[in-house]
Amino acid sequence: MHKRCKAVRLFVCFLSVVFPTTLLAQAPASSPSPAPATRQAAGDAAHEAPKSAPVVATQAAASEDEPEAAHPPSRAEQAAREGRAFIGHTPRGSAPLEDMRLSLDVRGADLAGEIRIFYRPLSDAQGLARYVVVRRFAGGYAASIPSEHVEAPGVAYWIVEHMADGSERPVFASPQEPAPLHAVLTRDETHERRLLSDNGGRRSAATLRGEYVDLGSFDVRSAGGASKERDSYYQLEAQYAYSFYRTIDEIEFALGHLRGDILDQSSLTLRDKVGLDYGRAALTLALGSWVRVRGGVLLGVSTEGFEGGFDLGLIVGDRRGTQLSLDGGYVSHLGGRVGTRLGWATIARVPMGARVEITNFPTDDYLGVRLLFDVGFQITPAALVRLEGGYRGRTSLAGGPSLGLTVRYGF
Repeated sequence: MHKRCKAVRLFVCFLSVVFPTTLLAQAPASSPSPAPATRQAAGDAAHEAPKSAPVVATQAAASEDEPEAAHPPSRAEQAAREGRAFIGHTPRGSAPLEDMRLSLDVRGADLAGEIRIFYRPLSDAQGLARYVVVRRFAGGYAASIPSEHVEAPGVAYWIVEHMADGSERPVFASPQEPAPLHAVLTRDETHERRLLSDNGGRRSAATLRGEYVDLGSFDVRSAGGASKERDSYYQLEAQYAYSFYRTIDEIEFALGHLRGDILDQSSLTLRDKVGLDYGRAALTLALGSWVRVRGGVLLGVSTEGFEGGFDLGLIVGDRRGTQLSLDGGYVSHLGGRVGTRLGWATIARVPMGARVEITNFPTDDYLGVRLLFDVGFQITPAALVRLEGGYRGRTSLAGGPSLGLTVRYGF
């Protein structure tokens, strides 16, 4: 009995310990009443709720407008709303000299004025400002800056919309803060730019040349007796040349007129007058900076009939300094020539040269030697006058003076 009572007491003690612990473990899952302090805090929050309600309403209104604020209208949409064209441009920064092309994004072109791209030298803020007009092409709207207007290192540009009333609306950059467009030059373009600069930006040249040659006097037999007759001829030529300053260095076209009284050496009698009217074309190729090759063809009409001819030359040296040339040519029925010339420019504005030539032009018989000296005067950077003089021997016993005048103007 005693043992049974003892077991009951131990079971009661076990229940008294385990049962409260189980209740405490389940307490968080239930919803117990708040403690006095918690009830007070809840009551305070309930009293404050009416004051915070307007703030919540304001935030809700802001959230309704948030999509429009986060995504404002684009520039194109804004331009459409204002009833004007949208003109956009992405700068290139640099471009090849031969492709200085600027593209634009134009929407609503019917509302746009004339779109102009102004440009000036990048290295000269006070330089002359020019402009090109943007046109529509198959690939969009664009305009190209002429390469001949681009000086190293490039141009500075800005874009405006010129309206019908004469006003202008800035589109991209400004004269005060233009955008740079650097020119990327190849080796040939750099060479061309240097030569063009040395020649003052001139590519074309017009030349007038006249020459009188005395071949000496001879005793001529005729039915009336012997008499002294003089061999001579004159030649006039007008030339036009255009320089590319590339591998194709220069092209030249000329028209010429020649007349003369020439003695027939075999019979010592005067033969018919020598005459030639012709056209000539020549092409000069640059093989580097110091070597050029020149070839040409001639077509004309003489007292003998239709004439054809050619000439070929090699020029070595500095264009504006010392240079040596070897050249020759031939015209059917009139003869040919082979010669060399050394030119130098040691005196400023006074270029000089000396020439030695073996020729039978325009007699087409015996070969003679011709010695010439020329001196020029650079009146202006574009205008040159050259005087040429020397001696022409037709045979070992006869010859006479040669005089020539050349006027050249570059543009």
